[in-house]
Amino acid sequence: MILLNTHFDSFEELAGIAHHWKAEFQQMGSEQFKPLAFQAKSGLLLYTRGQFGCFVRQQGATPPGMRTFAIPDFDCTDFNWFGHKVSKNNLLIFPGHGDIDAFTRPGFNVITISLPENYLHELLEKNNINNINNINNINNILAPHEMVKEVPAGYLNELRLLINQFEHTIKKSNQSQYHASCINTIQMQIIACLVNILTENQSTQQLMNPKNSKLIKHLTDYIHTHLSEQIRIKQLCCQAHVSERTVQNLFKKELGILPKSYILGAKLNHVHHSLWHANLSDIFIGDIAFNAGFLHMGQFATDFYKVFNELPSDTLKRSISSG
Repeated sequence: MILLNTHFDSFEELAGIAHHWKAEFQQMGSEQFKPLAFQAKSGLLLYTRGQFGCFVRQQGATPPGMRTFAIPDFDCTDFNWFGHKVSKNNLLIFPGHGDIDAFTRPGFNVITISLPENYLHELLEKNNINNINNINNINNILAPHEMVKEVPAGYLNELRLLINQFEHTIKKSNQSQYHASCINTIQMQIIACLVNILTENQSTQQLMNPKNSKLIKHLTDYIHTHLSEQIRIKQLCCQAHVSERTVQNLFKKELGILPKSYILGAKLNHVHHSLWHANLSDIFIGDIAFNAGFLHMGQFATDFYKVFNELPSDTLKRSISSG
């Protein structure tokens, strides 16, 4: 059953519609691209594909009661996930608590598969039935924290091909019993392939330098809690006790964006979010922009348009009309 299959005009619209997911998306770059989301449910499997063509910060939570896995598609670019540097040769295992924390670059194209955790445990037990360390193995495979698993290309490519076949098949309008049987068969092949990958011994965690990971989180959290201020690079240097060059290189290397651009993106997203959830009768765009640290309204409107491809007043109008 298809739950969602559309392009969106903004990430605000996507966050409000995505089924079973509690996610917040912040567009941090000026690249123009309408996010695409496809969701389908077949049996116990919840399938989601997200394609973003700009720099995005993702936060939120995965579907509750389920364990979620992410597979970068063939053409996906590298991105940052819980401080891990992720490539298309990785399988991502979301933590048991389901939190989402990612910075994705243009070219993000990822598929997620969610399965009930108790069902997944049963499958893993059956797969390891002859292993005397079965329980310990399962606990390692489904550890409570997030994991990045290095997977041989052949295994991941097989899973990707099955996933693409599943999406293609489920999009067909044919509702015959044979069509439903085909979907169920592919679904079971996907689950079997996923279990085989999970029980493979090859597993590495490609972590960002722990010090860099801690610094990035500290600095981005500082930015998002001080949006009303005129944040300068020197303030970030003082917060991190490092040089300006170190801060510049850290943002560019780990997030693919300079700190000045990140600060501007965070402020613009705050305004966009406020306008999208505003009430026309008691809101003034200038007040919201000023409270986000914008002092020059003309430059603010220009920057806003570059990122969201519309004026602030247009965002407010669309918000009211959609409400």
